[in-house]
Amino acid sequence: MKAFLPVFFLVLLTALPPSGCSSVPAVPGFAAGNPGITGVITDLRRQGRDLRIMVEERPGTLSGSMKASVLVDSGTSIRMSGKRRQGSAAAVFGLKSGDRVSDWFGGPVMESHPVKGTASMIVVDGA
Repeated sequence: MKAFLPVFFLVLLTALPPSGCSSVPAVPGFAAGNPGITGVITDLRRQGRDLRIMVEERPGTLSGSMKASVLVDSGTSIRMSGKRRQGSAAAVFGLKSGDRVSDWFGGPVMESHPVKGTASMIVVDGA
């Protein structure tokens, strides 16, 4: 009986979902989970057909806030939460310096400062 109780509790614990851990349900057309970074675009640079943007959680701070160098390529989905703009600095992507964005990374992210990765989706806030 004594050996049965630890095994029973182990099976019970592995069968229950962890409390306090939640995941955002997948919605067609939107990335699941939380964005890798939410911040302001402070720099845009063309790289051939792609675009490299710098996203800063709190622009102007040297440390203590997240910064990301994000590659935007043909596989990146860009969503506008407001009216779509025409004639921006990066019209082909619809992004410009000063935009507040949320970025979901696709694939590996280099954990440097700033982090570096490729965006799978970007949502522009109040475009």
